[in-house]
Amino acid sequence: AVTTQLQFDAFVSLAFNVGIANFASSTLLRRHIARQYDAGNRDLQYLAKRSRAQVGITSTSEAFCAWSFSNGEWLAGLFKRRWVESAAYFGMDPSKAILIADTFKR
Repeated sequence: AVTTQLQFDAFVSLAFNVGIANFASSTLLRRHIARQYDAGNRDLQYLAKRSRAQVGITSTSEAFCAWSFSNGEWLAGLFKRRWVESAAYFGMDPSKAILIADTFKR
């Protein structure tokens, strides 16, 4: 699979946070390698609800946002970071994505 610079940057950010072993075995990386790049619904509130509920992953955006937990607790800050990584993966300027993520209300 051809990886863009923004996709690579999003992967590095995620791997730095979750660890290389976790990233290497992730659904997200498997989807990328299989070229299953669908964004799904990228709305902040929608993705927050799905990631909090830990429902099945049906899109690449959800695969990023599934990594919003620390010690079993869903964290809004981690969710926003994952959403920014997902937005960058799909080509959005990370600075713009950060501004949008800052509008998220729990």
